[in-house]
Amino acid sequence: MANPSLCSIRTAHVRLVPLHADRPSLLDLWARYRFQARTLAQMADVPESIVLAMFYNQPVYRADAKKVLLCLSVLLHKVYTLPTVAVVLIEEGEQASAFQV
Repeated sequence: MANPSLCSIRTAHVRLVPLHADRPSLLDLWARYRFQARTLAQMADVPESIVLAMFYNQPVYRADAKKVLLCLSVLLHKVYTLPTVAVVLIEEGEQASAFQV
């Protein structure tokens, strides 16, 4: 186990926008269309971890989610937006928890 004096944990309060069950998640869309997470991330110019976070209903920033959904729309020739896909969002101006080693 790491020495506590060498590690620090920094936390910030995060307000999450709730997930809506009446809309498909990115994982639901992947199960239907089987697109590649890496390809979608590259198209959206975001880290692959953002797409994976969206798959597993982890919070992401609105700007990243919008880029991913725009590229998914291009990839699948269908319109996917925040009102039509369930995405857990971090409110703008907030920070997610971070670990520093």
